Amino acid sequence: MAKSETTIEQSMVRECRKHGGRAFKFIPIGFSGIPDRIVILPFVPIFFVEVKRVGGEASPLQRVMHAWLRSLGQEVYVLDSLDDFRLVIQSKLKQSLLKQES
Repeated sequence: MAKSETTIEQSMVRECRKHGGRAFKFIPIGFSGIPDRIVILPFVPIFFVEVKRVGGEASPLQRVMHAWLRSLGQEVYVLDSLDDFRLVIQSKLKQSLLKQES
């Protein structure tokens, strides 16, 4: 049975906390299509995550809003699994560590 969006999102929140960060639920009043979570990790620029059920895709409005955020220099990820979220976190933490060492 495929995991629901809520189950995946809850797992992502727990995973973020394991690394000393937070994945805040983002519900802007008056705006639709904004990503579900703002992710904050130690020494990593803030990024946005749109959580989808396995195999799910962003809606047309979400794609427009994601493009707008990216045009402002923000990173937006559309993820449908905890494994993908882990890969993003590991990559970002590794980049941060390399910057700190140089």
